[in-house]
Amino acid sequence: MRTPNLVRGNGTGSLASGPDAILAFEHGYYSLRSGTAARMAVTADATVPTTDVIDAGIATVSAGTTACVAISPLTADRYLVAVTETALSGAMRSFTQLITTTAGGGAATVRITGIRPADS
Repeated sequence: MRTPNLVRGNGTGSLASGPDAILAFEHGYYSLRSGTAARMAVTADATVPTTDVIDAGIATVSAGTTACVAISPLTADRYLVAVTETALSGAMRSFTQLITTTAGGGAATVRITGIRPADS
């Protein structure tokens, strides 16, 4: 689902827009279970954990867990992101993040510059 004020889903994403970069990060994390794939949507100097730390986080999530992401723009490059994880057992966990992005590195290329808990 895509509207000007909300993107919801779990697609593969791209680097075409802020919401797409966020989807690409989450796809790398949950579907590909790869810190390297997740970091491909992130700038080199982003305030985002290293690949090794991301991989360690992925290891704490049961294989087969899916995620649905709801992305709401706060400004042109800042988003409130609600992630709902659903384990194969049916157990659900939700949390929110503030994610910032930046355009650069080529035409229509957007990458994540920061991820932090929404309550911090």
